[in-house]
Amino acid sequence: MRTRFKGSRSLAPEVRAIIEIGGQDSKFITLEDGGRVRDFSINDRCAAGSGRFLEVVAARLGVDLSTLGELSRDSRQAALISSMCVVFAETEIIGLLAEGIAPADIAAGVQNAIALRVTALAGRTVTPPVCFTGGVTLQSGMVRALETVFACAVHVSPLPQYTGALGPAILAGRRSRLDRLLHSRVRAGLHLPVAPLLAGDTAKVLAALTGHEPPNRRPPETSVNSDTCSGLIGPRRPPPPGCSAGRIPRHATTPL
Repeated sequence: MRTRFKGSRSLAPEVRAIIEIGGQDSKFITLEDGGRVRDFSINDRCAAGSGRFLEVVAARLGVDLSTLGELSRDSRQAALISSMCVVFAETEIIGLLAEGIAPADIAAGVQNAIALRVTALAGRTVTPPVCFTGGVTLQSGMVRALETVFACAVHVSPLPQYTGALGPAILAGRRSRLDRLLHSRVRAGLHLPVAPLLAGDTAKVLAALTGHEPPNRRPPETSVNSDTCSGLIGPRRPPPPGCSAGRIPRHATTPL
C-alpha cells in the first residue's frame, strides 16, 4: 500500500484520495493534509471490480479489451448489473444478451457496477482531489462512471499503469541514499543520529545527515552540527576522552 501511495503522490502531490484498480484487486487510499496515509481499503478476496473482471466481460461480449471502453460510449441506457462476482456476472450478461440488451449498454452497466464497488471501499466521505490510477484507467468511460458516483472530478494519474512500480523505486532510491550516508559516517568515525534511527524516522535521519530540514515539518529547536563528537542533535558538550577534531575512537563506534 505504501508503494502505491508513494508512486501516485509523486506524480500528483496535491491528491487527497487515491483510487487504484488493477488486474486482480482494487484499492481506495485516503490521505491526511500532510500527505500521510490516513486509511485504506482493499478488495483482495476475488477479481470482482478489477481488470480481470473486464477481461471476462469483453470476452463474453465478443470485443477486444482495448475497445470495451469505446463501446460503452455508445450506450443509451446502461444495463443494471446486480452481481459483482465474475462467475455470476458472466451468467447475468448471458441473460441480458439473450433479452436483446445492446452490448454497449452492458459495457456501460459493468463500468457503473465497478464504480459502485469502489464507493463501498471509500466509505461515506471522500475528500477531493481524487486521483485514479492502475491499468483500468486506460478504459475510457471508467473516469466518467467514477465521477458520477462520487459527484466530484476524478483526475487520471500520469502513467497510471506504472505507479505501482514507481513507488518501490522511489523508496529504494531513498533508502540507498540513506545507507550511503550512514556508512560514510561510520567509516569516518562520526556520531550517528541515534534518536531518529531508533524511531525509524527516515526523513529526520536524512535531515540530520544532510543538514536539510524534512519537507512540511517544523524545524527542530536545536541546530544540527556534525563537527563535534557530541552527536548531531542537541547542545554542544565537551568531547569524550580520546576524541579530537570531530572524531571518536574506533573502539567507541557501534557497527550498524
